This record gives sequence, C-alpha cells and structure tokens, in this order.
Amino acid sequence: MRDVASGSALACAPTREAMLLAIAVRVGSDLSDTFVLERASRGRQRRGKAIAVTACWGLLCAATRRS
Repeated sequence: MRDVASGSALACAPTREAMLLAIAVRVGSDLSDTFVLERASRGRQRRGKAIAVTACWGLLCAATRRS
C-alpha cells in the first residue's frame, strides 16, 4: 500500500517541489526497508540479495531526482 501511495504521489505531483518531496519520501521508505530487512534476515541464505535489491531500488529512486 505504501508503494502505491508513494508512486501515485510521484505520478501526480503538480510542481517540481512536490515531486522532490515525493522522491525523498520514497527513498526514505526504501532505505528503511533495507534496514528492517537487514535486521530481520540475519543468518538467512538470501539476506544479501534482499538487502541489495532494496538498497538499489532506493538508489534508483534517488537517481530520478536529477531528471
């Protein structure tokens, strides 16, 4: 649900400032996912992949700020 809300905010942002705020919220959410998954997946085999995917997704969202 959070991803739908943040994606909608990105798609419907009426101004550049609103877009930058929506990107910041999305990046913050993705980075918090990275932190939570890192803590929750200790000792599990796929831990590195889960952390890499969430961190890369956050970086990808951050990169859209330059567009």
